[in-house]
Amino acid sequence: MIREYQLRVLPREAAQEDSLKQTLSREAGIDISRITALQIIKQSIDARQRQIYIQLKVRVFIDEQPVTELFENISYASVSSASSAVVVGAGPAGLFAALRLI
Repeated sequence: MIREYQLRVLPREAAQEDSLKQTLSREAGIDISRITALQIIKQSIDARQRQIYIQLKVRVFIDEQPVTELFENISYASVSSASSAVVVGAGPAGLFAALRLI
């Protein structure tokens, strides 16, 4: 079973996988021996107070082996025979328009 959790931990805890497993076990009620792997999906620093925390979004693999996908493969349709269009600009709007035209 694969689940995703949000964690707020100290920087020294975020650097150690065993510490993250213990925190997940305590907060989510999962037996630590059932956690086979962790994947950090997103990591950010919360430095709004004196004590600095690390915000983590963690994918937890419970009783199964992790999937080792490094990226999502996106396949685009062939546009070689379509009519041509001109996109002016390479900012966010221009790139989005170019992707929509594909």
